[in-house]
Amino acid sequence: VQVTNFQTYSRRLVFIIFAALIILIAASFALLYGFGRYYWSAVIYEREWRHYQSTADLDRFLTKLDSVVSLNPRSDMSRRAASQAWLLHSSAVFRSYQKDNEANWQSDLRQAVQAAIAQGSLAVALNPHEPVNWANLGIIYHNLVPLDAAAEEPALTNYQQASVLDPGNPLWPYQLGLLAYQNQDWPTAKNHFQAALALVSNYADAHYFLALTYQQLGLQGEAIKEMQWVAQFNPDNSLVKEHLFDWQRPPTPPVPPAITELPLEAATPETEP
Repeated sequence: VQVTNFQTYSRRLVFIIFAALIILIAASFALLYGFGRYYWSAVIYEREWRHYQSTADLDRFLTKLDSVVSLNPRSDMSRRAASQAWLLHSSAVFRSYQKDNEANWQSDLRQAVQAAIAQGSLAVALNPHEPVNWANLGIIYHNLVPLDAAAEEPALTNYQQASVLDPGNPLWPYQLGLLAYQNQDWPTAKNHFQAALALVSNYADAHYFLALTYQQLGLQGEAIKEMQWVAQFNPDNSLVKEHLFDWQRPPTPPVPPAITELPLEAATPETEP
């Protein structure tokens, strides 16, 4: 058996082999380092999310999310989580309004809202093929509609994009229905809630808001039918019982106006002596 002598290889070939080996080792270290950062960011997020659920310490949660994002800045999930936390913070700031501190309140609210939008937009940019990222950004804008009517258009656009990417998910037409319902566009809201139920027929929230929408449209029979469906699975819900009671009770008959004086033709006749 003839054994090839290592020395017969050219120096150039040996250099290529060793260079490839060095590149492979470096890539392995980079992969391990990247995986380590990703893993540690996930550990921090999970730990801090549990802490927030038990303590409602939103300030700490936001601070720790900064660490999560810095460890894994290319993760759309980290950006999405940060956007949701900033949205919660903006809600807390909104509820803290005091007239004697209005200037600082407006500044804090603007900062929180801008941070929520920025992080949500980054999540979309990092992974535009994920429908949850679009829906998350839609929810952020949806929550801002009471503060600024201009937020309705981007909310609508983002929900629609989520529906395009994930047409079988009933949550997206449901969210579109809520947006139309909030805008008192009853026919559009009805269509979206019906579309959600066409995908998942036992979607209780869609049944509930469809019932409310029917009632706004004057379709009392349909409203009662939908609310009765909800009542089957929520028999102790006070709102459901209240709606059914109001919609099913017979109308109160009109009360005739009180007679303050008799008409001339009905005057009491004079008695004969």
